[in-house]
Amino acid sequence: VSGNSYSWTSNPKGYSSTSSYDTVSPSVSTVYKMNEVINATGCSRADSVKVTVFKLPVPDFLINDSVECLTNNNFTFTDNSTDKADKIIAWGWRFGDGDSSVYQNENHSYLNPGLYKVKLAVVSNTGCIDSISKNVLVNPMPILVISGKNPICNGLTSTYSIKNVTGNKYQWWISGGIVKSSLDSDAVTINWVTSGTALIKVIGTSAAGCSDYSQINLVVDPIPSAQIAIGSKLCFGTTLQM
Repeated sequence: VSGNSYSWTSNPKGYSSTSSYDTVSPSVSTVYKMNEVINATGCSRADSVKVTVFKLPVPDFLINDSVECLTNNNFTFTDNSTDKADKIIAWGWRFGDGDSSVYQNENHSYLNPGLYKVKLAVVSNTGCIDSISKNVLVNPMPILVISGKNPICNGLTSTYSIKNVTGNKYQWWISGGIVKSSLDSDAVTINWVTSGTALIKVIGTSAAGCSDYSQINLVVDPIPSAQIAIGSKLCFGTTLQM
């Protein structure tokens, strides 16, 4: 009010002001006392208000494994939040991929590789809210596409390969042929010695430890039996059926 003066004090001590209004942010429950004086008459009046400060809950959560491979990934998030003075009554999860949940504990799987920020917000029975975020990493699976001749003739030798990625390790399995090279590189050379259906399989493991496999069924064609069943002599002017 114009023409009036004001005096603010607090208990616990530490705050004072002469403004008619103010903004405060106490860290503990505090009583604020205001004394208003009408300057023209010297009349005064005091008033007080107690501001109760509730402590924030302490959000936290545990992760079964913060790094997993894409295939069959399944993260378990377990609430580990605390509130010594009050009780936590609500939870809110955001998994970083657009999905969310309001359960206290959750399991979540990701459809794509990448780094995801998981956020947990908790609410106490006094309405106080706080949150915490942690990262989880979903590693990609190795991409394995076998290239090579298919079908192939029995008796021939051919090389089959995949696109090499630095840091990846490979292991080949072959049926129906004789291996002519190493089995632990990005390519394998095989001499086919048995007609019919053969199998080529490769397992790839990334530098992050993620494994996948690819395989092809190979057709090994038999060598044709070429034989000319005719005589080798004939008279001049006659014909011969080949």
